[in-house]
Amino acid sequence: TTLQLRPGVGGLGSKANVVSVQLHVDHITQLTVALDIPYDLDWPYFAGQYAFLHIPAISHLQQHPFTISSAPSEDFKPMMTVVNTRKSYDDESMQVLLDDGLEHGRLVTFHIKNMGRTPEEKQFTSQIEELAQRMIAKRQPVPITIEGPYGNPLGSVTYPIHARALVLVAGGIGITPVHSIYREIFLQSRNPDRYRSGLYRRVETVHLVWVARTPALLNIFPDLEELASFASSSSVNPSGVKFIIELYATDKAASDAMVSQAVRQFMKRSRPNLDEVFRRILESWSPYDMILAINKSGLVATL
Repeated sequence: TTLQLRPGVGGLGSKANVVSVQLHVDHITQLTVALDIPYDLDWPYFAGQYAFLHIPAISHLQQHPFTISSAPSEDFKPMMTVVNTRKSYDDESMQVLLDDGLEHGRLVTFHIKNMGRTPEEKQFTSQIEELAQRMIAKRQPVPITIEGPYGNPLGSVTYPIHARALVLVAGGIGITPVHSIYREIFLQSRNPDRYRSGLYRRVETVHLVWVARTPALLNIFPDLEELASFASSSSVNPSGVKFIIELYATDKAASDAMVSQAVRQFMKRSRPNLDEVFRRILESWSPYDMILAINKSGLVATL
């Protein structure tokens, strides 16, 4: 089946709607986007890729690239719209479920940090956060155009990656493409037949290192708890893939009350000694068997 892309600003794009928003700590806005495409036609993308968002409610002329933070194999519920609100940036989010009566196509998520929170620094990401606050008040979807996907995050989206060990290092909101990658490997590895025929079939170990300012930032992806619970068992899944997690929260004064016990056992209240982290990894893997992907912000850079 050929997917016909609709014309959008600045190139080809697909019509879509922002059907869910969630406001997280550190002024991070989560957008869930439903593509206006029949669900059986899909909107194929690879973990770690990005897309351009054109949001007429913010600007009729601008479009900006953002990493897709969800995993391609994520099992979304296409009939449900979720609107999350919170009392403040440090309080736990309250969740309200709404059924908008529409049948959506594929759902993808974006986690976007407000990079300009003063009037002098106001920019597109600031307006996204303001739009999310208006959506929470009105509880109405917002039409957008999404162009993409683009990017070649681990060196190939056509051939299996060569590495047996995949080391993913992220700082702060730089976790977005890293989350998409490790979540996709985790989901695919549950099915041995699918994993052995997929892009990551040579990967035996996934090592995640995420450095966050506050422990609360570790909550922006609830599935981290599932991964942490699995990693704590020191077992491998049906496909033989082992997951290793190292989490760091550098603000020692920040509360970790919102962090689950499963995640907290992998969290250290300090800055990481990356030289020591890499030394330990190299004791187990040859550089020829390993891909090291580091992402502080923006797209993944593969070394």
